[in-house]
Amino acid sequence: MLIYVDGGVFFSGKIKDLQILLARLQQEQLTLSQLIKQKLN
Repeated sequence: MLIYVDGGVFFSGKIKDLQILLARLQQEQLTLSQLIKQKLN
C-alpha cells in the first residue's frame, strides 16, 4: 500500500514489494525517455 504525503512516498509493506515498485518506475522512465526521443527526432 502506498501513501503519498507532501510529495514524499511512505511505503508500508515488504521490502521486496518496494524493490518491484522501483523496478517498474525505472522501466516507465526508460519508455518515457524513448518516446520523447522519438518525438524529437
